Amino acid sequence: MEIVHKKLFLVIWVFSLLFNISFVSAQAFKNPPEGAAALSQAGAFIAQSDDPSAISHNPAGLTQIEGQQFIIGSAFLYPTTECKTTTYNGDTKETLAYLPYLFYSTDLGKNSPLRLGLGITFPYGQSTEWSKTAVINWGYLVPYYSSMQTMNISPAMAWKITPSFSVGVGLNIYQSTLDMKYLFPPGVSAKIDVDGTTTGWTAGLLYKQEKYSIGLRYKSDFKIKYDGDFEMTGTELPADMEINFPDNIGIGFAIFPNERFKIELDGEWFGYSSIKRIPVSI
Repeated sequence: MEIVHKKLFLVIWVFSLLFNISFVSAQAFKNPPEGAAALSQAGAFIAQSDDPSAISHNPAGLTQIEGQQFIIGSAFLYPTTECKTTTYNGDTKETLAYLPYLFYSTDLGKNSPLRLGLGITFPYGQSTEWSKTAVINWGYLVPYYSSMQTMNISPAMAWKITPSFSVGVGLNIYQSTLDMKYLFPPGVSAKIDVDGTTTGWTAGLLYKQEKYSIGLRYKSDFKIKYDGDFEMTGTELPADMEINFPDNIGIGFAIFPNERFKIELDGEWFGYSSIKRIPVSI
């Protein structure tokens, strides 16, 4: 159910990309949380963050990790979206999507209060493909194929200021591609391929006692300027656009009744009002 919900918002986002429609949603085109521990807890990991995926969820949590640790994995998604109108009933083409991630962390000696880490994730974007019949029934108003892929390379550092209180920061280096394919009357194919790179940052705080912990994380907004090509019937033109990705604040409170049991409550806010419209210049 969660996958279908996220996929539906990706379709809405692509529609807004073409026709300047504003929208606000809880997750929009953001992907599920990275790491098996966070994903299995529906993302309630900000106050725990005790493995290398803390780089993404709360970098201050890196101070809990001794020695060197390495995580590599992937979330596998099988998303579908169904559309029913008076003229067309159908689903998107079914494809298996995967979202790989990699995290590494290390201390700087047994008694060092500092920790370093590196994360590689894909926090935004998937793909949607409708049949060409669907696009024709919708009056050629949407692309029949759209794909976003946004990779984040994030070096991070954490410092244990006191035995209970830690801070962490990370640099986010984003590289993103957008691919869209269209049909124009009377069935002429066209496509847009663009890409862009930018940076952002993450900061986190962690206060931890034996039976409870409190975590706070902030991820900055970032703007990607995309450049590429628009192609139709052998003609190629330059194309560009900008997307203002939202900032994000997360807070978590966890209780540890014993070593094997945790209760955590997290809340997150996304600034999706930053995305008013996304015009494409050709």
